[in-house]
Amino acid sequence: MPTAIKLAGKVFTALTARTAEEGARLVVQAASAGRATHGLYMRAGAVRGYDSCVLDREGQERGEEVWRALSALLEGLKGGVLGCLE
Repeated sequence: MPTAIKLAGKVFTALTARTAEEGARLVVQAASAGRATHGLYMRAGAVRGYDSCVLDREGQERGEEVWRALSALLEGLKGGVLGCLE
């Protein structure tokens, strides 16, 4: 692999990756926050508003498209894997 690609990968990882401890913090915060946060979007330890792409119809349609493609892929790998969601 060319050195430039390896370097770009390391820079990307350094800028975006989290340690296991950092990643677990939000899970623990969300789980211990109580019913006041159920169903809400949390990021960086605080409840945040949903992005507009989640709220508008076009974004929802794109999400449905992704879900259909992912579902088909998962069912192709192991038939019946999504049966528990019905």
